[in-house]
Amino acid sequence: MTMPRPRSIRRSRSVHVMLDEELMARVDIELFSLVEHRVPHGAYKAFFEQLLRERFGARPEERKT
Repeated sequence: MTMPRPRSIRRSRSVHVMLDEELMARVDIELFSLVEHRVPHGAYKAFFEQLLRERFGARPEERKT
């Protein structure tokens, strides 16, 4: 019997955002996997989290004091 995955310390929150279709098409192309023939699971989350982290700076635990 396999053990369940432990809960994440940093919880996520669902967000619904309407974006320009042309802009999202560019995001789809950027994230598309030729191996999977689709945008991989979690790719949008990773993409937007990276952009937000760059915009707002590193997480407090990653900041140099």
